[in-house]
Amino acid sequence: MPRLQTCLGLRTTRDLTSAQRRPFPAFQNIAYNTFGVSSTYHSLQTKLEKRYSAGHTYLLSYTWSKSLDNGSGLFPGDNPSISSSFRVQDVYNMQGERSLSADDQAHRFVASYTYELPWGPGRSVLNSNSIWAKAFGSWQVGGLTLMRSGLPFGVDSNSNTTDSQGGRQRANRIGEGSLPRDQRTLSHFFDTAAFVNPPQYKFGNSPRNVIRSPGLVNFDLALSKTFPIREGIRLDFRTEAFNLMNTPAFSFPGATIGTAAYGVISSTLPGTDARQVQFALKLYF
Repeated sequence: MPRLQTCLGLRTTRDLTSAQRRPFPAFQNIAYNTFGVSSTYHSLQTKLEKRYSAGHTYLLSYTWSKSLDNGSGLFPGDNPSISSSFRVQDVYNMQGERSLSADDQAHRFVASYTYELPWGPGRSVLNSNSIWAKAFGSWQVGGLTLMRSGLPFGVDSNSNTTDSQGGRQRANRIGEGSLPRDQRTLSHFFDTAAFVNPPQYKFGNSPRNVIRSPGLVNFDLALSKTFPIREGIRLDFRTEAFNLMNTPAFSFPGATIGTAAYGVISSTLPGTDARQVQFALKLYF
């Protein structure tokens, strides 16, 4: 490298700063995008469906899967727990980036259903045209249930032991990391003692995604009824409850060693809300 030697004299590589040891020291950070990543996905997918008959229908689906790659979650939009834009720890060792995918869900169960309550005109109970049958009958219940495993995340080091000028410095993993379910709390969600800063001039050995965040459970429910007024005119009533059980969807815990938020969950997932109830009334004529 004649130009570098002329500029820096006879100093050895050890005498150079980390910025001067860059492949192109005249430049600052350089963004490098590549499609050279890979992924594998295996799953068991099941479905149970009943088409509408006898006043009810349902669709149940369950997926047991595992997804591995060395590229997902490289940008903040892929994983809300990561704030840095470039997360490759060692660009010369992409195999070291291979881990659970950022959106891997080991278990996912979804159920949707509709059920007509068995009372009112034309039903098995209160089958009449009385005012009571018309007022309290012909109701329909529907809902959507979602249960899934938590998304995986990794643990970062707060010490730049490699003196790198960008990328992500992961921790060294010295224990399993996950805690039994009955030991997890919002202030201590995983075993923080299972991760330490790597030694000087060493990359961390912890996988890119190694622990799972809290799972998600959500119940949506709808109750509706049609009031016939006369021929060609009807009144539809509908009420919907989103997150009926008001189950919080907790986000990722802090995952950087040495910070105040390390191991602490302090927020919920973006786009999730507490229980919401809404009513609708429509007149058709």
